[in-house]
Amino acid sequence: MSLAHAIAARLLAATCIAVALPARAVSQSPAPAALPFRSVQPELFATPNSFSNAWGDFDDDGDLDLWFTTVYGVASFGRPNHAVLFRNDGGFTFADATASAGLAGQPPTYQAAWADFDRDGDLDLATAGKLFENQG
Repeated sequence: MSLAHAIAARLLAATCIAVALPARAVSQSPAPAALPFRSVQPELFATPNSFSNAWGDFDDDGDLDLWFTTVYGVASFGRPNHAVLFRNDGGFTFADATASAGLAGQPPTYQAAWADFDRDGDLDLATAGKLFENQG
């Protein structure tokens, strides 16, 4: 293939791409009028300044529970910030299980993770530089 043919082929390819891209952008489906999500118990999860929240089934009931971390001891409106363990009772129903799980009073932290650290079949929690073994 000569240099002239190679240049012509590249120009043709570039022209096809330049013509096709705007046509594809115009032919995309419009965004839905409303998002297909709904708020689930917003008052329960209204913990300001949360950071690294971790989902895990700590009570082994098949529902994902939520460890909600905080990064400041006091929120912007003077409300105390505490990490909270929300037990998922199914059907979009969550209950505060922090005290009953022995996790009350944890300091502010940027991190949290669930894993079976001791390999006993239940999820343990690593947060605020500490490891909490699940004895359930």
